[in-house]
Amino acid sequence: MYGGRKPGEAVDATRAYLGDMVDTEGVYTGSLAADADDNNDDTNDEDGITFYHDYNNDGIWVEKTDNIFVSNYTYQIKVTVNLGSGYSALLAGWFDFSADGIFGNFDNEIIINNDLFQNGLGKTQPGDLSLAKTAATLTRYYTFTVPDIVGGDYTFIRFRLDTYTEGGGLLSSGFGAGYGEVEDYYATLDDTPPVSSQLTSFEAEQSEKGIRLFWNYENLQNLVGFNVLRSVEEAGQYNQINKSLLLCLEPNPQSFTFTDYDILKNKNYFYKLEALDLNGKSTLYGPVCAAWNTGIEEIPENYKFVDNYPNPFNSNTWFEYVLASAGHVKLRIYNIKGELVRTLVDSHQSKGSYKLKWNAENDRGRFVPTGIYIYQFQCGDYDKTGRMLYMK
Repeated sequence: MYGGRKPGEAVDATRAYLGDMVDTEGVYTGSLAADADDNNDDTNDEDGITFYHDYNNDGIWVEKTDNIFVSNYTYQIKVTVNLGSGYSALLAGWFDFSADGIFGNFDNEIIINNDLFQNGLGKTQPGDLSLAKTAATLTRYYTFTVPDIVGGDYTFIRFRLDTYTEGGGLLSSGFGAGYGEVEDYYATLDDTPPVSSQLTSFEAEQSEKGIRLFWNYENLQNLVGFNVLRSVEEAGQYNQINKSLLLCLEPNPQSFTFTDYDILKNKNYFYKLEALDLNGKSTLYGPVCAAWNTGIEEIPENYKFVDNYPNPFNSNTWFEYVLASAGHVKLRIYNIKGELVRTLVDSHQSKGSYKLKWNAENDRGRFVPTGIYIYQFQCGDYDKTGRMLYMK
């Protein structure tokens, strides 16, 4: 049992809790996935802590998408604390680097040492003697370094918030004296530094119907996707030609392709590749050049479907399609596991143009979690699928 005794808090959302979701399911019982108290409608309420890394050593913190922590690397923590009006609370954090099942055996295992959060009372308006009972959301950042000598591969990180601010501070085990929340995070320790994201090749060539670009990019864990930029002069102005972000969705290393169809006969085209990471940083590669020496073949289409836009999105995304003739249309959204999330269309439609919005809700009217989703459009023999990224 981690920490000797079960940790637990008396929960009161009007006083103090971590993150957006309030943990009301009782004490943590020590499961390997650190989710033994997450049994309320499959809701993950371990959401008060966000971890960041700077593996490129460029001073830019990038949100971690895994639970791996590497020896001798420094990490950043963002903690979100919610306090009711007039309340104070202590925050403490422990990382069991020795992986011996006991938090705080060594000094460096205490990564947040009883930091005080306060939410004072305030007046509703100037001259008003009444006090405003207003909750506050407070955010603070901390850093810690994984030591050179660590224990086994699998371990845990614990955070505890408690409104009891007297005495000698918070303990990693036992039931709290005040109100608050305990959150545990499963972690993996490693000795191998991560490999930086890098472009290994970028080329352009004439294909049957346009200019085809292809590139290889290794270590995609920090990347969101790519944009393709084009110019008719090597040193000229480059403009984005892809309608939506080309997402990074497959395991490393990964090969990418993009074909530029909107081109003119007997012209040279120059292309640059823009890589966007999770922190919003942009890196440009190129240019590469290719010539188009043949006419553009006009291909009649019975159906036309435009990839959703914007992509990625954080509230709404749109789908547009054109039917040259009437038919039964299906437009469905699936999660990355292939499970049906939302049916936008499943009916017979007349010839014409259509535009639909998806607001990131499932068929039960609940918002889906952040992640990658797949759409599938079907009409007659026409079938098209694509991927999109929803980011809250």
